Amino acid sequence: MSGSGTDIIDTGIATDVGGRSDNQDRGVIAPGWGAVSDGMGGYEGGARAAELSIAAVQRALDESAGMPDREALERAFQRANGAVLETQQSDPDLANMGATLTVAVAQSVEPAESVWLLAHVGDSPAYLVTGSGTRQVTTDHTVPGQLLREGAITEDEAEVHPYRNMLLQGIGVGPDISPDFEEVRLEPGESLVLASDGLSGVLSAADVGRVVAAASSAGEAAQWLVKEAIARETTDNVTVVVLTHRPKSDPAD
Repeated sequence: MSGSGTDIIDTGIATDVGGRSDNQDRGVIAPGWGAVSDGMGGYEGGARAAELSIAAVQRALDESAGMPDREALERAFQRANGAVLETQQSDPDLANMGATLTVAVAQSVEPAESVWLLAHVGDSPAYLVTGSGTRQVTTDHTVPGQLLREGAITEDEAEVHPYRNMLLQGIGVGPDISPDFEEVRLEPGESLVLASDGLSGVLSAADVGRVVAAASSAGEAAQWLVKEAIARETTDNVTVVVLTHRPKSDPAD
């Protein structure tokens, strides 16, 4: 992989406590990858589950010299799940801890295109922002998310479903975990946005694209997205990671 540093990929991250008293979200950006994990189960438990999830991905990166393939990321998710389940069993106060985990890792980075491996469990979405529009790449592992995947309900119905916050899959939700994988290609000027549901609960995909398009950098886009979620009175923590393939006209190229 060539040119994997800041000369081609611009990164940004922002987080806020939002409508909660404590921030259980965790996010990370580093050369070639980014991740968001939304913890649940009270501050100590949620924060701990999110931290264990991010740590498992970091270990996978370390073991694979920064280039984990699908098998390595699968192993990272299994390790995170095992670590959270073990903590649940060893500490009754943390019995309800768990987390979402959405990760994007660069597989190749060239001036004309970057290829990313996206792995995901839970309902922390990833969006692909292009000049022709913005779409959510991931499918939420919730009851309405599953119904939407099956074509049983519409997107509008999913947004107001009474079980929209009930996770069917997540780190620590059960002994079996099977992350979704997607390959995403970014051309110059396009972005991947990873977020917790403190953002997706109040902003549509079109809203995300509008904010990213107006920003002058990935860092500014992340900050503006969080501010927009706060302005719309999100009731949850909100965390955003933005990974942008720099436009060809960018002076940093």
